[in-house]
Formats: sequence, structure tokens, C-alpha cells
Amino acid sequence: MNIKEFAERTHATPRTIRFYEEKGLLCPKRNDNGYRDYQEEDVLEMKTILALKTANLSLEDIARIVALKNRETSLLCKEETLSFLERQISQLALQIKLTQLVHDQFVAIKSVVQKSEGEADMTKVLSILKQLERGGIEHEKDN
Repeated sequence: MNIKEFAERTHATPRTIRFYEEKGLLCPKRNDNGYRDYQEEDVLEMKTILALKTANLSLEDIARIVALKNRETSLLCKEETLSFLERQISQLALQIKLTQLVHDQFVAIKSVVQKSEGEADMTKVLSILKQLERGGIEHEKDN
């Protein structure tokens, strides 16, 4: 499939696709005329890249993950991979914790706003937001 079809299948722009190719994350086959010829494997690869990007991984980290499937397994590779994955798991656990905190605060604010009858409720909202700030401060202390 050409880049336009590939973009439609993966919900990415041709510009993004070319950028990921430049970074070595995607390597489509080329026809005799030099045009890209994307395969189903490329679609899966791109969807994986986009999912990892949505999870806030850096392009460098995404490249490491994509490269894992092409590397031979060795003890060095295993240790590097495990170390990398442990760091990623820790980061994701922290993101989940912070996202849950924000979610809970937004639910609390929504409840206050739904029951709101005037400006006096703004104090309650500000109180909830202060709790969120304290959660952020604790996050900074943890690092």
C-alpha cells in the first residue's frame, strides 16, 4: 500500500510517517520505482509506535522497544532490556498514580459544581485543587 493508504489505515499523517521513517522506527519496502510499499507488518508496527507515543514514551525509548524484536537474545541484551523495562514500569506506575489523583479531584470538583448555588462553593473547589497541588509536591519529593 502507498503512504496515503497507510496513513488512512494507521490514522497518522504522511508527515508523521516520514518522520518515523527518518528516525528508523519504520522501514517500509520499496518498489522498483523507489515508492514505499507498506505491508501489514508495517501497519502493526505503526500502531505499536503510536500506542507507545500515546503512553508518553520518548522516541528513543520507542526505538529501543521496536528494536527488541529484531535483536538476538544475549545475556547483555537481557540485562539491558530488564533494566529498561523496570524503569518504564516505574514511570508508568507513577503516571497511573498521578492520573488517578487528578481523576479523583476532577470527580470531586464536578460534584461540587453540580451542587453549586453560588460563589461560596468556589472555596470548596479551591480546597480540592490545593489537595491536587499537595499531591504534585509529594510527587516531586519522591524523585
